[in-house]
Amino acid sequence: MADGGRGGESGSQEQSQGAGQAAPGGTGGAPLVVFERLTKRYGRFEALRDLSLEVGAGSAVGILGPNGAGKTTLLNCLCGVLEPTGGRVLVQG
Repeated sequence: MADGGRGGESGSQEQSQGAGQAAPGGTGGAPLVVFERLTKRYGRFEALRDLSLEVGAGSAVGILGPNGAGKTTLLNCLCGVLEPTGGRVLVQG
């Protein structure tokens, strides 16, 4: 079959979710964690620049990137280990 043997099914779950809809497992309410224009500098080096992200309750999120991309810096800002140079981190709950 041209549709991969799915009997006429087309598209994936990603395609069936419209923009702006809550992710599966989310509550549809206010986000649990919000990063607003987060920036962290070490001297002249910017580990994070103007990062904005919302994570809903019940969501599973992965942080991927090469060495030096700012993954650990992001988590340290979330936990309060590091103070952001700019922006803010909000944790609800």
